[in-house]
Amino acid sequence: MKKNYKRLIWSLLLLGLLSLSWPMMVGANNVIDLRSPSQHASLVELIEHLLRWLYWIGIVGLGFVILIGAFQMVFSGGDPAKFDRGKKTIIYGAVGLVIILLSRMIVAIISSVLGP
Repeated sequence: MKKNYKRLIWSLLLLGLLSLSWPMMVGANNVIDLRSPSQHASLVELIEHLLRWLYWIGIVGLGFVILIGAFQMVFSGGDPAKFDRGKKTIIYGAVGLVIILLSRMIVAIISSVLGP
């Protein structure tokens, strides 16, 4: 019985890790741009390129944070303190996701106000 739980946990972990790469697989040409910094036309384009990379790194990192929180909850062993720690980890991950999405929106607003 314990072996089945291990298999289930490892399958869920593998599925979670594969799902983190989904945005990269769907729009790889739009998301990943491997040009060197000297090939950008302007400083603004370079900064937008770097922010795009940081955005996707943050999204993938948040996926790992939520997975860690889920594992903390699953392996709490009935201890309410460990379960609450996992729940707080997931909540902090959700707050981080909101901050990342808001930061992207704020950058878009600032760039539209300042012009091209």
